[in-house]
Amino acid sequence: MSFNLLTWNILLEDAACPAQRMSAVSEVIESLGLPDVICLQEVAHWSLDLLWKERWWREYECSRDAGKHRSEHDVVYFTVILLKRSSFSSIGPFALKIFPNTVMGRGLLLVQAHGQDTDFCFATVHLESPIGQQSPLRPYFEQQRHVQAQQSWALLEQHIGGEIIVAGDTNWIEESQGPCILPESWSDAWELLRPDDPGYTYDAQVNRFTPRNRYRSRLDRVWCRLKTWEPVNIQLVGQERIKGAAAADFKDFGAHKPILSSDHFGILVTFERA
Repeated sequence: MSFNLLTWNILLEDAACPAQRMSAVSEVIESLGLPDVICLQEVAHWSLDLLWKERWWREYECSRDAGKHRSEHDVVYFTVILLKRSSFSSIGPFALKIFPNTVMGRGLLLVQAHGQDTDFCFATVHLESPIGQQSPLRPYFEQQRHVQAQQSWALLEQHIGGEIIVAGDTNWIEESQGPCILPESWSDAWELLRPDDPGYTYDAQVNRFTPRNRYRSRLDRVWCRLKTWEPVNIQLVGQERIKGAAAADFKDFGAHKPILSSDHFGILVTFERA
């Protein structure tokens, strides 16, 4: 018994080959055999519309209905969870818990589901962003991220009894924040499986589709509180250049840079029963 989870910040910007980028995201998802769980961050209205039209989308239950997602008070971008219907016998309602301290509309998006004789809770986060990318090591909203992570763990531990997986863009910058100390019984899938690999999901030295700095960090993480399942494999995805696509200068991304699906790499994790 096993299942796969993909988490990926797909970049809200629509100034650089948006249709080609979302097509590339779809190609990655299809090449992975349609992961059982997909957690996306920085989904914008335009990218949701494009992804919703892809054939593979029909296989999933989604936290947002592309046909009804706009409202007068809607945020510019958001997180999304997709669960493959064939992988779960029941899927509960999706719930969004807005962080009390957010100034960016951030929250914990979660859903409970049952599959393979197990009760699961899958959640995604996009913790407060370190605004000021010219100096990415400065502690912008550092305290907010600490509190948001702690609130996420506490809420899930208090109300969820089954297997819990939280995946997303944590914006955790260890150079200024220090190591992310998880609660007892929680683990970081990357640290567990590849402790000697830095696992940079944001890497301006490798991914040239980034602002003009040399910053690299493991901003994206998969946190688990598991009793009967365990992560057995983890890898980065979305590292390929989109052939024939190049960006003109926009928001300090540099002139005619090669285009990748996003400025972040995604993370694919395989879980098996322990």
